[in-house]
Amino acid sequence: MTSLNIQTNVELEVLENIKSLLLSIDPNTIVSYKDDKDDYYISDEDAKKLDKACEEIENGQAQYLSFDEVKKLSSENLRKLGADI
Repeated sequence: MTSLNIQTNVELEVLENIKSLLLSIDPNTIVSYKDDKDDYYISDEDAKKLDKACEEIENGQAQYLSFDEVKKLSSENLRKLGADI
């Protein structure tokens, strides 16, 4: 089987037409494509969490911890889970 990689900015409809053409020539054709935007996808749940965090920052309600505070809390939590640190 031959493999082909094409990078383009054409609309999805054009890609679907090319896929149809290839399938009409060879029904065993495998076509897959990935949009670079997929790398930046955020789920609806994560988008809500991000919106909430942004609102807290804008309203002055966000809690900020120093690196040392985070390190201390992380160590405490790991010890509670049985880590020997």
